[in-house]
Amino acid sequence: LTKGVDQSEIHSRQNLIFHTDLAIQMFTDRADQFGQRLGSDVHVDRFGLERDEYDSLDPIYVIDHDENGRHLSSMRLLPSTGRTMLNDHFRHFYNGPTLSSPDIWECSRFCVARGSDRKSAPRLLAACARLMFEMSIEQLAATFGPPMERIYSMSGSVPEVIGTGLTPHGEVSVGLWQYSMSSYRKLLRVSGLDSTELELNIANSDVCNDVLKYDRSKANRPFVHVD
Repeated sequence: LTKGVDQSEIHSRQNLIFHTDLAIQMFTDRADQFGQRLGSDVHVDRFGLERDEYDSLDPIYVIDHDENGRHLSSMRLLPSTGRTMLNDHFRHFYNGPTLSSPDIWECSRFCVARGSDRKSAPRLLAACARLMFEMSIEQLAATFGPPMERIYSMSGSVPEVIGTGLTPHGEVSVGLWQYSMSSYRKLLRVSGLDSTELELNIANSDVCNDVLKYDRSKANRPFVHVD
C-alpha cells in the first residue's frame, strides 16, 4: 500500500493478506453499502465484514484508497468461464447465450464508501479499464440498480443494458461494458489521474506479474501507453 496519494490498486485474493487494514475496510464498507444503505440480503459476520462465496474463488480486487490508506471504493472481478453471481442468480434477467467467455469478466460488489470523493469511482473504473487492456479482457458484465447507474453515468462509463428484472429490493439491470482507448482517456480526464503513474502501478501489481494465471494465452500482448 502506497500512502501519500489517492490511488487505485490491483490485488489478488492471496495478496490481500499483505494489506489487512485495507481489506478489512473494504469488507466493512461493503457491509454498510449492501446491508445497510441498499438493504440487500447479504451475510455480515460478527466482525461486521460482508463476504460471500465468490470471495473464495480467487477474484481480482480493484481498490481505490486515499492518501492515508483509507478505502474509498472497490470492485471484485471474476472470469465468466467460472462461477459468477450473474449466471448463478440473474441468468433469467437477460436473453441470448449465457455470458461465459474468456473475453468477458464479471464485475461485482462495486462499493463506494461513505464520504468518498467524487473522483474515486472514476479512478476505480480507469484502473479497471487499464487492467482489461493488460489482460485482453474485452467486456465486463455486471448487475446494478438505479444508484449505481447514476454513479456510472457521472463517471462517463455507461453500460449497454441487455436485460432488466425485479428483485425483492427493486429493479436490477444486467449491463455490458466495452472500453476503448477513447473511453479510457475520458476516465483519466474525469478522475484527474496521470496515465503513466496508473500504468506503472498496475504493471507492478501482483496480478499483472502473475497474469498467466488469469489470462491464459493473451498475456503477451504489448503494453500500450496512453499519452
